[in-house]
Amino acid sequence: MSQLETLTFPPSSVLLEAAKNGTGANAFNGANTLPSASMTLKDPVAMHLLVETALGDSQGFDVLSYEELDALKKEDEMLLKRIDGLRRKLALESKVRDAAQSLKRLYSRPNSALSQSQSATMNPETQQRTERELEESTKKVNEISRELYFSEDRSRSVQMRLLRHTAGVLQTTYGNGHRPKMNDFGLPGGRPLSPDSLNMDDDELDRTYGDQDGVGDLDGFLDQLRRDSQPKGSRGDGKRREAQLAIGKQLEDLNDFVQEIIGQVNPNNAMARSTPPKISAEPQAVDNTIFEQLNFLNRGLDQIKSEQKTIRMSRQLRSTPGTPTTQLQNSRLQSELETSIQENLALQRQYDETEDMMAKMLEELNLKFVDALSAAPSSQNDTPTVPTPAAGPTAQIKYAQDRIAGITRIITSLSEAASRSRAGSASNDKTAQYEVVLEGLWQIMLAGEDDARQRKQAERAAISARKPANAEEDSDDEVSPDEDDGLPDQFSLSAFSTKVQFLVSKSSYLKEKQADLRRRMRQMRDMYAARDASTATSSQSTSTELARINDLYATAKEELADVEARFQQSDSRARTLQSDLDRAATNALDARTDLQNQLVAVEQRASTLEQAVASAQETRADAMARAAKTAKDLEALEGEVVRLKSELTICKAELDASYGSRQERAADAAKAVESEKLASMTALNAQLTTELETLRAEHSTARSAVSGASEKETALKSELAATLAEFEELTKASVEAEREREAMEMQVDKLRDSVEKLEGQLDEEKIGKMGAPPSTGDGVPAQTTSAVVLRNEFKKMMKDMRAENLKALRAEQDERRKLEAQIRVLKKEQGAAGKGILGRVMGT
Repeated sequence: MSQLETLTFPPSSVLLEAAKNGTGANAFNGANTLPSASMTLKDPVAMHLLVETALGDSQGFDVLSYEELDALKKEDEMLLKRIDGLRRKLALESKVRDAAQSLKRLYSRPNSALSQSQSATMNPETQQRTERELEESTKKVNEISRELYFSEDRSRSVQMRLLRHTAGVLQTTYGNGHRPKMNDFGLPGGRPLSPDSLNMDDDELDRTYGDQDGVGDLDGFLDQLRRDSQPKGSRGDGKRREAQLAIGKQLEDLNDFVQEIIGQVNPNNAMARSTPPKISAEPQAVDNTIFEQLNFLNRGLDQIKSEQKTIRMSRQLRSTPGTPTTQLQNSRLQSELETSIQENLALQRQYDETEDMMAKMLEELNLKFVDALSAAPSSQNDTPTVPTPAAGPTAQIKYAQDRIAGITRIITSLSEAASRSRAGSASNDKTAQYEVVLEGLWQIMLAGEDDARQRKQAERAAISARKPANAEEDSDDEVSPDEDDGLPDQFSLSAFSTKVQFLVSKSSYLKEKQADLRRRMRQMRDMYAARDASTATSSQSTSTELARINDLYATAKEELADVEARFQQSDSRARTLQSDLDRAATNALDARTDLQNQLVAVEQRASTLEQAVASAQETRADAMARAAKTAKDLEALEGEVVRLKSELTICKAELDASYGSRQERAADAAKAVESEKLASMTALNAQLTTELETLRAEHSTARSAVSGASEKETALKSELAATLAEFEELTKASVEAEREREAMEMQVDKLRDSVEKLEGQLDEEKIGKMGAPPSTGDGVPAQTTSAVVLRNEFKKMMKDMRAENLKALRAEQDERRKLEAQIRVLKKEQGAAGKGILGRVMGT
């Protein structure tokens, strides 16, 4: 395990909270100035103590070079931009992780309605996919948090080095006997009174304090320090704030739309009555409001998903379970149809119970009639068989009516016989016989009722034995109650007549009950027919919509596979190009380093050659001056020799004229050889001859030196020409490398745009799949129109956010390219100046 992996770092929530509170990497930008600073600056004594304390504390601080300072500022700017991007990415990934955690808790909660409804249909692959998405999101959040933490740490160390450098510069400037002058108001120096005066670059600052001989403005330095510690991209804060306000407005509209959808689906939901957060105009509260709006949107999406699950649970009672629908009207019609089906089932169960109860009562009554009629002598052989309960209540009622009619006829005949018997004494025996028969019927009825009562008690005991100990009473399991309190044991005609009338009235009541049940069954059949027709129509439209959705889903699936394949190809190609670009950048950097080293060597050689040429020119000028002086001296000596020769000739002529012939003159000359004048002239002539030879030798030496200097100058000029040609070749190679780098950067920008576009599409697909319910049998996810509209709005919002970020990135790239173009122009101007110097050297 590497050392970075063993280091601990705070969680993402702590990093985001630190970014909100301003305690992150930009805590040194001077934005959190205490209110008491202005009061302290107005007190000269306190200001003097602060200056002395600052000078004492900054004695050990190092002062950086200009190259190191520029490199640190560039690194700080790059780190701040990267930290800003990482914070936005961390906030988005944290929302995705929280959504995945909520989805996992929703699936894993044992008592939730969603987990109970999905337990039968959700396969293990969906749970594994949810857990895998949560693990990936958590891993990505941890990676971004680690990278953000180390970037912020590096940014703080860079800013601390910049602050220590600035303090060291101030200590060096003010610690060498220089102190800031106080103005008339007791403030150090001329404190700038307008914000425009704070926007000074380094050159203006050097010029300002250079004119004052080191006596500067401490507050100006501190303001410059605050400005340098801030990110260079702060000028785009206004545009970024406008983009955040636009995003907050879109989130506010989206939350209102979500709340309206929840109110339409379930008016009793608490989210439908809550108020979504509104965007604030204060810059400090915009970020918090956006996070609150995102949380409200997340809760609204969870509520919509739960309502979808509830509706899907109610659809499981249909003839074709799991059939998805995308229209709210079809779902409402389906719920009403299911409610009516439940009511019809309840009515059907009630009708069946009533029918069974009537069948049992009629069967018992018919058995009693059979027992009663079988005792009559005239009905022993022609009593028909009692219908079974499977024959229906109609047969039972008809059989009871026939038996009642027979009993009525028997009773009538018996009454007539009794009256006739009472009328005549002859019929007394017959009347007694009838009374015996009626008493027998009475005993049979008593026995039948006892049997029926015992049978009902046995049924109740069996039902009680089948039920659990703590089970509630169920009306479906109860048997029919007893018809009366029992017949008296003693037979009487009045009791027999009352019992027969009770049986007749009960038969009439059962007929009316049967007619009522038939009427209700007819109404239910008509209602069933109407609802079956409407259900068939809605099912047909739903089937058509389902087929269309299946086609759209198949097309989207194919497009998604194609996009993923293209994304993988683009990703591999981008990685290859990125590696090529890194390799080319490394080669270009190495080539640039070599070129710079060669250029430094060439410049050193050129300076050495310039010094050698200058020394050779000085030597040549000295030699030429000495040669000219020697030539002048030689001419003077030659003139003197000519003059002396002329005088000598004149003297000889005078001697010839004075002393006669030649022989005489020769004799006189021989005599005059020893004269003093002739001796001096001879000596002078010899001396002049010697000096002439010396001057000739010096002149030849000067000519040889001048020719050697000319040859050395020619060699130096040829070497300078070769160096200049080599420098031109290096410059051309540097320009070509710069062009190739720009071309590679343009290609990388295009690939980055394509990769970002593909990543956006892939993120949209992931967002669309995340939290989606398991597919039905046909492979189509069940989702409502509101969820589709909501997802499209969210995609549009993310697309706008991505476009804003892309615009900001392109603006920064354009600014960077402009700065690089200016640097190249400055380098070309420096190269042209160097070429001019070399040209002047070659010309001389």
